[in-house]
Amino acid sequence: MIFKREIEKRLIAPHGKGRVTLLSGPSQSGKSFLLQRFSGQEKNFLLLNASITQDLALIRFGSNEEIKGRLRATRFLWVDEAQIMSDLQTLVSRILNLLPDLQIILSVNSLTEELNEWIGENIPQIRWLKIFPLSWSEFELDTGKIQANSDLENRILYGMFPEVIMHPGNESNILNKIISVSVLEDIFSRASIRKTEIPKKLLRILAINLGTEISCNEMARLVEVDKNTIIHYLEILENAFVVFRLNSLSRNGSYEVSDGRKYYFYDTGIRNAILKNFNPPELRLDWEALWENFLIAEKLKSNQNNGIWADCFFWRSYQQQKVEYLEETSAGMNAWKFKWNSVKGKKFPITFSNAYPGSVFEVINKDNFHNFLGID
Repeated sequence: MIFKREIEKRLIAPHGKGRVTLLSGPSQSGKSFLLQRFSGQEKNFLLLNASITQDLALIRFGSNEEIKGRLRATRFLWVDEAQIMSDLQTLVSRILNLLPDLQIILSVNSLTEELNEWIGENIPQIRWLKIFPLSWSEFELDTGKIQANSDLENRILYGMFPEVIMHPGNESNILNKIISVSVLEDIFSRASIRKTEIPKKLLRILAINLGTEISCNEMARLVEVDKNTIIHYLEILENAFVVFRLNSLSRNGSYEVSDGRKYYFYDTGIRNAILKNFNPPELRLDWEALWENFLIAEKLKSNQNNGIWADCFFWRSYQQQKVEYLEETSAGMNAWKFKWNSVKGKKFPITFSNAYPGSVFEVINKDNFHNFLGID
């Protein structure tokens, strides 16, 4: 089974002289498959793996003439596992100074502090693309709409990693392997990680509190560490593309929660594997939260694949009125509530409507979620 990835067309599109493409995303999300596809289509292609010392020997220690001689016929240079390179910025600058027409692709499984700083300092020169587990539109394109819809509950339970989808009946084992080999090993490899039980405890707390507001102080109390330690580990989990955060929207007065935050998982299968709970919806109390997580993660994928930039929030008043998900773009603000089943007469909070006039409201359920994801 070969899934066509929507990000592929953006990856191969020309993007100007002296620019770098950064392809980021979690392990097992499909970067290796894209690399294989790309190398098969492009003749003047060179792959270097940053984890193999000899691969980088030339560009690290070679003379300018040696580098130009080796790369002169190369159109695309792909450096895999680039996040482990402490001298990444220096080497990229050197290569582009010598060969300004060379197209460089850097693929990373996580973002380090140095890499984030480099991105921030070189935004005009870096095209940042993100690849995640399969999007719903990619899954539907391969399986067909009818079959995909019939598999919706399984996809919420087991997630959208390609390997998980390709091996029905073995999903939990594969997810446990992804967590132990890809997620935790990558996190533990960070030089600053000394107590491996902390991220494990934190992941479980985030999984239990899916889609609910929880403060860093509360997480610190539960993990039995200080607040700064929790903030540090949350940043690592976000930079490793395990979880993402939504902040609360507050612009119109003291009745809105101004400092709230919610955490979601990029893949609901990972969340359920952490809790070792793959029970069907009728045996769960968290199905609505899972549905909410699934939809928001899918919307982020859809936005990324289609080049849509949006600021994302949730909203809550101190009177417990809620809007689960908001997107603000240059075209305005859209607001959504999520329900698994269709609910007649579901209205948005009047307080929100008055505070943000002109916002577009919609309730999303299992029958109309395609519209939410921009799928015909």
